[in-house]
This record gives sequence, C-alpha cells and structure tokens, in this order.
Amino acid sequence: MTTKKWAILFISALLLTILSACGEETSASEEENSSDEKKEALEEKYPIIKEMHLNAEEYTEEELDTFQRTADAISEEDEDYTPPHGWTMERQIEIHNNFGDLIEIEHVNKEIVQMTSQKIESKQIKELVGEDYSFTPAYPLSQLDQPEEYAAITEDNLLFLKIALDDLEKESVIDEKTNDYYQEFLDEWLNDDFSNLIKVHKELLSKVSSNKDYLEVDDLELATEEQEQAYIEHYDLKGQ
Repeated sequence: MTTKKWAILFISALLLTILSACGEETSASEEENSSDEKKEALEEKYPIIKEMHLNAEEYTEEELDTFQRTADAISEEDEDYTPPHGWTMERQIEIHNNFGDLIEIEHVNKEIVQMTSQKIESKQIKELVGEDYSFTPAYPLSQLDQPEEYAAITEDNLLFLKIALDDLEKESVIDEKTNDYYQEFLDEWLNDDFSNLIKVHKELLSKVSSNKDYLEVDDLELATEEQEQAYIEHYDLKGQ
C-alpha cells in the first residue's frame, strides 16, 4: 500500500462523512438529493468506505465533486485492502490523521523532529522561548506545525512511520540505505530504547530548520517521565 494510496483512502473516508453531513442544514432540496445520490453511489461502488468514520465539516458541492473524483481513483484491489498490524480501517485513518500525507522524506524529518520534542529537556531552549515551563516547550519555528498538531511517540505512530518510509523506498523517493537508517532507530524506539533520540533529533532538526539559535543548543538531554507527561498534557497529545 503506497503513501499515495493511503492519502486516497483518507480522503475517501472524509467523503463518506462529508456526504452524510451535507444537506442537513441546507435549504436547497436539489443539493440534498445530489449529495444523497453521491453517497449511495459511492457506498455501492466502494464498500470499504462504509467502515470509515471521521468528523467532517460541511463542504460545498464543488469540494464534494473533487472528493468524488479522488474516490473514483481507488483501484479495485484497494476494495479488498486489509490494514496492517491488526488495525481496523477506522484506526488506520486515525493514525494517518496524526501525520497527514508523508510523500517526501522532508515530511518525515519534520514529523520526527516534532514527535521527539516530547522527550527533550533543555534549559537553553527554555531561555530562548522566554517563558517559564516545568518542561521544555516545543520550538517556535515557522517550519514546524503547531504543537497541538504533533504526532506523539506511540507504538502505532512509530509503526506508521516505518510503513511510510517503506512506501517512499518503493516509490524511489529514498534509497534502501536511507530507509535502513530510519528503520533502525524507529525499531529501537519501539523497544523503548531512546539512547540515540537526542542524536537523531539534532541531526534531523538541522535538515528542517536553519535557525542558528536552536541548532547551537548544546544541553539537550532526555526529559524525565514527569516532564514528558507535562509536555503531552500541555499540548493535548494524549489518546493517539
């Protein structure tokens, strides 16, 4: 299953709930009927979307047409697709939603920098941020997402990264040697060995940002369990 197909499945999942929601508050009966017809047609053509459930806001008819064209791109073999690692389709989509589409190695680098921030402790970073925290806060860098959108370090999220990297190799975005480099430390983290996390964090941060102030920080250490939990609670990263 390639990363691009993950994206197609994700958009298709949105489509089901979008189509379900569309028309509930609209006053135009023609639009409501049109949405119902699209929903029924997609359910008949792609049984897999019946398993997908995500919250979605109301979209315009033009946006719905775009989603439908994307759903139509699903191949017949994908209808029989079984998620890896015993995940349900719903769970696979939830995990995907923690990251978004990872179609370039730069996307992976950013996600790893973000997720490893929960395990970083640094007085120098606290001083640079200029606020008093019981934990080291996330970098205020424009190249990164808002901390509330970060993927946390969980087994499922690490497994998702491993799959995404394998897909990037299959698509010739990265070579085998590069993939092996990432897979090795992800496997270590899956085994609760974070002894190399700071090294990896610093290496990838240098690929994501050119901010000298943060790149020159030299007092990084692993956060205590209490500091890590405070970080997770502060940015509402529980439950991933």
